[in-house]
Amino acid sequence: MDADIATFKEENNEALPELNQFNMNVVDRTEQQINELSYQIKELEKRKIQLEGDLTQLSPTAPVVLASGQAVLGDADRLKALQSQLRQAEATYSDDHPDIQRLRREVRAIFDSTGSQGQYEAITEQLRMQRDMLADLNGKYTDGHPEIIKARRIIAGLESDLARAIEDEAEVKPDNPAYLVLKTRLDATNEDIRASKSKIEELRVKVERYENNLSRSPQVEKAYQKLLRDYQNTYSKYQEIRAKQMSAELAQNLESERKGERFTLIQPPELPVDPVSPNRTGLILIGFVLAVGAGLGLAIVYEAVDDAVYGTAEIVEATGELPLVMVSYMETADEMVVHNKKRMYIVLGLILVGLLALVLFHNFIKPLDVTWYILLRKLGI
Repeated sequence: MDADIATFKEENNEALPELNQFNMNVVDRTEQQINELSYQIKELEKRKIQLEGDLTQLSPTAPVVLASGQAVLGDADRLKALQSQLRQAEATYSDDHPDIQRLRREVRAIFDSTGSQGQYEAITEQLRMQRDMLADLNGKYTDGHPEIIKARRIIAGLESDLARAIEDEAEVKPDNPAYLVLKTRLDATNEDIRASKSKIEELRVKVERYENNLSRSPQVEKAYQKLLRDYQNTYSKYQEIRAKQMSAELAQNLESERKGERFTLIQPPELPVDPVSPNRTGLILIGFVLAVGAGLGLAIVYEAVDDAVYGTAEIVEATGELPLVMVSYMETADEMVVHNKKRMYIVLGLILVGLLALVLFHNFIKPLDVTWYILLRKLGI
């Protein structure tokens, strides 16, 4: 069963009940990271839009300044300008017009310098053939004829391809420092956006995995608790059988060595009627003896240390002569009153002490009515 529990933990190591709080914390932190990356992507998108706007205002090629101080346009700008002039001239003059020939030679020269002459020549040749075909069709059909519409669509597509080739050529070798700086920043921003989006996708996969762990946790906990209950029950049975085995082995050893003894209870113990401890009667007697002894001892000690003369024997012992006459002490009326009060206080004190002793005896030793009946039974009355 230990091996089964270990295997179960290995198979569900991320969805165990004790890992629920950890999984929830991971999901919360990951979602927070996703929110932060989403905010960063928004900021990068804003920066990208701003950089693209700034980039459209700059030319990819820097103008060349001659020794005379005159600025010469770059190849891309010159190509765009010549292409625009060529389209205007082709709309005005025929193909063998000197201006058209000159503009085409300049365009070819620029493409020759960049190595794209073959592409330009192919597109230009197709465009020339389609325009000648359109001119023949215009002499035969009206403007709404399907052949004319098809030829115009083909010409428009070739012109778009030519313009795209010119734009691509213009973007091949940018040399404007300001343009290159903005282009580099734009590329870095695009890369940051791509990396952030890729990181968000990874984090979302991570969130899905841990949310899956949380969703599986109740079922895993149910199966895990069942394994634990079976383990506890089996372990309890094992301990019980083990204890019985040890007891049986002990009994076997005692019987084999003839040391086995049996204890048989003949008479069950009786409940006590009277308390064994403390012995209240003994304590009272000891207290009475100690009180009397302490009183006598105190009187003897007080008389031994007292130097006053109280009788005839002490006078004879002190003077060596007998007195002529002895006069007893005569109390006054006031002294008699004081003595009577003392006697009355002593009597009242003895009565109170007796009552207190009876109350204590009744509450802590034995009730007075029970004591009275016991006394009568002892006396035989």
